[in-house]
Amino acid sequence: MSFEDKKLLVEYGLLIVPFLIAVVLCYPMTPILKYSHPFKRYLLSVLVGWFAILVYNDQIWLPMRLASADRHGNMHYDGVGMNAVLLVFGWIVPVLISLPFFLHALWNFSNSKKA
Repeated sequence: MSFEDKKLLVEYGLLIVPFLIAVVLCYPMTPILKYSHPFKRYLLSVLVGWFAILVYNDQIWLPMRLASADRHGNMHYDGVGMNAVLLVFGWIVPVLISLPFFLHALWNFSNSKKA
């Protein structure tokens, strides 16, 4: 696997990580959270997803970008911009990724209350 392929895989991982968290925490059939309110699961998914993105950025994405910058001769790249953006706006990605699961869980929750 070439360096560029690895870099692309790491870039996609920034979206895959919150998606997997949303599937586990928001999907209605998760055994531990099955009977809790969908909004609680949604909020938990967003918070855990945001934290996971920050950790992923710090431990995986940033070292890959630093290696890429070093490889291309850019010794002034430090990754601070992405860190700042994720601290302030990193919650947006988990909100958008978890939203379909939340709406599905809410629909199932409201239908189960009617029956």
